[in-house]
Amino acid sequence: MNRLRNILALAGAVFWLAFVPARAQLIAYWSDGFETNASSRWTSTAPWQIGDPNAGPPLNSHGYRALYGMDCASTEYYGFNQDARLYCHSYLNGSNSLVVPPASRTPTLDFWSWMNFGNSFGYVELKAGNGAWQSISPNFGPNVTSGGGWVESTIDLSPFAGQSVQFAFHFYSGGVSGNSLGWFVDNVSVLVTPLVLTVPTNQTIFYG
Repeated sequence: MNRLRNILALAGAVFWLAFVPARAQLIAYWSDGFETNASSRWTSTAPWQIGDPNAGPPLNSHGYRALYGMDCASTEYYGFNQDARLYCHSYLNGSNSLVVPPASRTPTLDFWSWMNFGNSFGYVELKAGNGAWQSISPNFGPNVTSGGGWVESTIDLSPFAGQSVQFAFHFYSGGVSGNSLGWFVDNVSVLVTPLVLTVPTNQTIFYG
């Protein structure tokens, strides 16, 4: 009897996997929230800085101005005539680049921003292999603010599937900076759709 019960239980599990449709969701293939020794993974030039901002975004539930946790990247109180890049140089297992997953998994670059641009703007860049940096986003700014909350942005990476890449955030300011706080970035991720388990029909399951 116990043997028959176990066989029926396994058969039921197979039936469930075969006929319940996969849920549409995304999972993180790689992510970085600028916490815990972020300077060992990111290279920056002023005014980009990583840490706990003194002003800018609203306080989170822990009392910090990052999206989550304590730290984020920002150009807080940037000066005039700035040309600065923040880029990641350490990805999975310490590799200096990241291989973009197959296009079939719809890879995207996802990040959160809080913006207070005056006479300045920024955009997202990608470098594939030994190539040059190239813009993969519209310009953010000038004279743009995200208001009271963080804003999520998503960029399609399917055109770079299978290539080894690096990501960067490039910031420019003009001859007058005023009192603008600049660009704040947090929770940078490459998101993909999960692999779908397809169960063949007409299976024989042996107990034990």
